Amino acid sequence: MKVNCPLILFFLFQTLVIYASPPIPFSGKLSVNNQNFEGTAQFAFSIIDENGTEHWRHSQDPDEKIQNQVSKGRYLVLLGGQGMEPIPADLFLAHDHLFLRVSVDLLDGQGSRILSPDQAITSSPYALSAELARLAERATIAEGVIDGAISLTMLSPDILADLNRTILHSNLSADILADLNRTIERSSLAPDILADLNRTIFHSDLSAEILAQLGRTITLSDLSAGVIEELNDTVGIGAITHEQLSEGILADLNRTI
Repeated sequence: MKVNCPLILFFLFQTLVIYASPPIPFSGKLSVNNQNFEGTAQFAFSIIDENGTEHWRHSQDPDEKIQNQVSKGRYLVLLGGQGMEPIPADLFLAHDHLFLRVSVDLLDGQGSRILSPDQAITSSPYALSAELARLAERATIAEGVIDGAISLTMLSPDILADLNRTILHSNLSADILADLNRTIERSSLAPDILADLNRTIFHSDLSAEILAQLGRTITLSDLSAGVIEELNDTVGIGAITHEQLSEGILADLNRTI
């Protein structure tokens, strides 16, 4: 059953060898309430006929989705690629009227919804090729999908700029910021890190610089003003009084010889 929703989909197809049915680049745009969607969404793709009979689906598992990043409302996938089920080589030859059906879950708690209407695909490979050429003129991706890989030259300038932009604190979600600012507990540390923190440090573990620092002679210039003042502490005329002596020293001074 079709579900109408406030999502607008624009797409294009572009292929190299129609008869071999290689992965088909699919570029779409999503907007919600006339605002470009930004973030991660989960998609499902299928090709159906005019009676709604499904002839291809991106996965044999009906619950499996393709997770894809949407930037400024734009996303790009390869139908029949990216781990999807391959598109049958004779699909467009065997069926006269085919449609692309796309459903999307915006991870907003509303679940998956079908984008309406389904997009018609011309049946004849020759007509499809001509239509693809016409649509490709409006595309921002370049020709040349090799082995199902998407190259930098296929991306539009705004997507490239977005990929190369500096990520600031203001770009991070609240949960990522909270994770960055959280207190790290012992339970959060891996066993090897805990073992390293608890290990005994030997002389052989210390650098030559630290060993030299430990073995050097401490002079007055190395002492803080407070320590020097304590060492030079004078009471009255410079005499050390009984009050400054510990009980052990006082007892030793007062013992009978």
